[in-house]
Amino acid sequence: MITSMRFIPKIVLLLLLNLPIFSQQILDEMEIDDISDSPEIQRIINREPDQGLLVVSSQLPSLEFSSNNTIFKTEEIEPGKWYLYVTPGTHIISFQAKGVISQRQRFFFEPKSVKGVKVRIIASTSVVLDIQSDPENAQVYLNGEFYGTTPFVGKLLSRRYTLELKKDRYLSHTEEVILLPGENTEIRATLERDPNAKFTMLVIKSDPAGAAVLLDGNAAGQTPLTLPDISPGTHTIEITADQHQPYRQTLRLVDGESRELAVDLKRIFSLSIASAPASAAVFINGQTEGNTPFTRQVIEGDRLNIRLQLSGYQDWQRTITVRQDETLQAAMQPVPIAEDKKSSSKTWLWIAGSGAVLGGAVVFLLSGSSSTPPPNGPESLPEPGAIWPPQ
Repeated sequence: MITSMRFIPKIVLLLLLNLPIFSQQILDEMEIDDISDSPEIQRIINREPDQGLLVVSSQLPSLEFSSNNTIFKTEEIEPGKWYLYVTPGTHIISFQAKGVISQRQRFFFEPKSVKGVKVRIIASTSVVLDIQSDPENAQVYLNGEFYGTTPFVGKLLSRRYTLELKKDRYLSHTEEVILLPGENTEIRATLERDPNAKFTMLVIKSDPAGAAVLLDGNAAGQTPLTLPDISPGTHTIEITADQHQPYRQTLRLVDGESRELAVDLKRIFSLSIASAPASAAVFINGQTEGNTPFTRQVIEGDRLNIRLQLSGYQDWQRTITVRQDETLQAAMQPVPIAEDKKSSSKTWLWIAGSGAVLGGAVVFLLSGSSSTPPPNGPESLPEPGAIWPPQ
């Protein structure tokens, strides 16, 4: 499909003839083809002996002709070449094309006479040609000359071109393109695969679908995605979706290989941990992560061993497998106070009195808060009748 945008450039028509010219400001060179000896021309003039023949050659599209005398017939025998059958005598022929200044030239024809003229233009403003192809990176040739690869945008003179698009493993695409003066032209071409060529294909699927795919850092589309003409070699595939962990993999594809890549994207959840009191150190799978209150992203399916530490409090621990957003509240428990050591105060049982020695017994129960034994040691007993402790 071709769409156009009009603009009015300053364009000059240049006629190359062997006859006197009328406008020195426009026409500055002349040339004529000696074509009367051509077998084809001889057949034509023998068939029409009472007429003259003007052969016009031009790459200027949509060229039109008029004369102050009679033109019996105008025949475009091939793209860019016309036969004008005229009556013998003097002709002032006008050459006109869209967007081009009209020019006139005087000719004199005798019966069976043949004249040739070439028409071209000099354009002060170029015409824009925009060429897109599917797939891209096709080589662009215009009239056999290489211009670049698709997508291609360039400025060219208004004329008729033969466009050829070439790409490995695809059939060449050829078409005639007419660039009209004053009009930009867009070409959209779909290349057909060469049925004898082998293609390297990669099919990418993801759960969830609709994930963005980057091929070697360039956007390639959304899953499910088929890349029917990926070049052999090493490629990096990146798959991303909102609220899911990005996926990245490097693949090596062999020429002619077809491969499918199916990826289950893991969701990203939130883990929040609060403690009373706050500022407890957070350890996840043995790694220090911060202090409460604490929040971070976690990945679906991850198994997390969470431990909180705070001076003066017992460690708090939980083990979870991430399936959703997690919020943990930790009530830290103080370390229990150690039991008081049993008082080292000793109760001394003293058996005193002469009765104990002599057969009588007096029992004294002596208690003291001091841990210091009697001066002479626990084995020393006070004299009978003595007071302990001393006054």
